[in-house]
Amino acid sequence: MYLFFDTETTGLPKKKHASMHRVANWPRIVELGWVLTDTKGTVIEEAGLLVRPDGFSVPAESTAIHGITTEQATEQGSAISEVLARFLLALEQSELICGHQVSFDHRVVGAELIRAGMPVDQLDKPRFCTMEASKTLNRSATGHSPHPLSLSALYLHLFDEPFAGAHRALADAKACAACFFVIRDLQNSEEDI
Repeated sequence: MYLFFDTETTGLPKKKHASMHRVANWPRIVELGWVLTDTKGTVIEEAGLLVRPDGFSVPAESTAIHGITTEQATEQGSAISEVLARFLLALEQSELICGHQVSFDHRVVGAELIRAGMPVDQLDKPRFCTMEASKTLNRSATGHSPHPLSLSALYLHLFDEPFAGAHRALADAKACAACFFVIRDLQNSEEDI
């Protein structure tokens, strides 16, 4: 099975390549969304969960991107340990984890697991990044050096329409899954040529 996931956070890391173990470097999760599918794309489980802030607030700059306020997360969110426990149940069933800029989300989730005193070893799975894969598609489309596409731009490129709910974790995870299966099919058809 494949696990597609996305985080909405309080911002960006101070150093984008820092280890997840340097937890002070990494932003806090405001929302965690995921879609667990079989290898053919059939959805087994999906979730989009707000995290109740504990010792942090959501900056206005971040709210401007994802629309989640501190008040909303406080009223509707769950404790990070509960959200992570549910995520780990889905993660345990997967053989591949996938995201758009997956290295960012991987480290953000890892830092939250460490903060919560939960094991991070389940994150040690093969990863696929749709943002990295978009470089090849973008080069093919433009003929120029590859620049990664945003998730919205990649989805528009592949489906000729935007997806609803961009910058919310579950909507982004669903869009990532849709893009992954098209990219996988395109790569498989190129190998057949």
